[in-house]
Amino acid sequence: MKTNVWRINDIQRYLEGKGYPEGITKAQKRNLRAQAQSAFKIENGKLLHKTHSGKKTDHGKGKASFPDWVRVITNRKKQIQLIKIAHKGTDDSVEAASLSAHRGVNTTIDLLARRSWWWNMTTDVKSYIKTCDTCQKVSINEQLAP
Repeated sequence: MKTNVWRINDIQRYLEGKGYPEGITKAQKRNLRAQAQSAFKIENGKLLHKTHSGKKTDHGKGKASFPDWVRVITNRKKQIQLIKIAHKGTDDSVEAASLSAHRGVNTTIDLLARRSWWWNMTTDVKSYIKTCDTCQKVSINEQLAP
C-alpha cells in the first residue's frame, strides 16, 4: 500500500482530471474518488483540504473561526518549518523565543490548522515539541516546583 503522501498525490492527480493510479481495483477507485470529492478540491492549482467548518478556538483573545478550506502541505521541510514558526514564533532570537512563544501542542496545532493541513500533523507537532529544549526545561522546572 502507498504511503499517505502518495495518497495525497493520487487525490491531487484525480482532482486535476489525470485519472487514477495504475493497477488499482474498482473498489480502490471508488474509495479514492469518495475521499477526494468529500475532503479535497483544487483551487488556483493548489490542493486544498476541507476543515471542520464552524470549529471555534479560544485562546484568551475571543473566538476565532477556521476557514472552510486550507492548503495541503506535502513538502516535509515546509511542514517542519511551519511547525517551528507556529510553536516558537518567527524571530530566532533567544529573547523573542523565551518571551513570546513556545506554545503548547493544542495552540500550535490550532495555529497550523487555520492555514494548512497534512497527514499526521498532530503527531508531527507532538514529536517536535517533545524535542524542544526550552519546553522540556520548563516542563521539568514546573514538575520540580513546590
